[in-house]
Amino acid sequence: PTEVEVLAQVHARLARHWNLSGVPMCGAAGGLAAALHATLGAPLVSGARFILDRTNLGSRMIDLDWVVTGEGRSDDQTPLGKAPWEVMETARTLGKRSILISGAIDESARTGLLGHPSLIDSEPSGRAPSPQEALRRATIRVFERNLLGIRR
Repeated sequence: PTEVEVLAQVHARLARHWNLSGVPMCGAAGGLAAALHATLGAPLVSGARFILDRTNLGSRMIDLDWVVTGEGRSDDQTPLGKAPWEVMETARTLGKRSILISGAIDESARTGLLGHPSLIDSEPSGRAPSPQEALRRATIRVFERNLLGIRR
């Protein structure tokens, strides 16, 4: 087996041992959180929300007209607490306009994510362009959508 397969088996074994199967925030990206929760009783919190709160991001948005965030590839996990989505939610609660610029949108999430009015898909084909090209395309789409009312 590959290293990834071995690690996945160990993770599954530990999840069963600590009775964490299916517990939110204890999956692949939450391995350390799961171990600390199971062994020390550490609380499980959203990592993105924790960082945004600790950096006082909301108070830094008060005087802004627009909030721009982004990620290389948006997928079905994006609206489940990934940092860019949490940034947009913080902006929304403050009544700020926000845009998520994504280099590409995973096909499995395309329908749900494109329904969000503030998502800019810089590469409709799903292939991630260079960062410079993604920003150029996203800038065009921002102007089309917000100044001209054009939806793609």
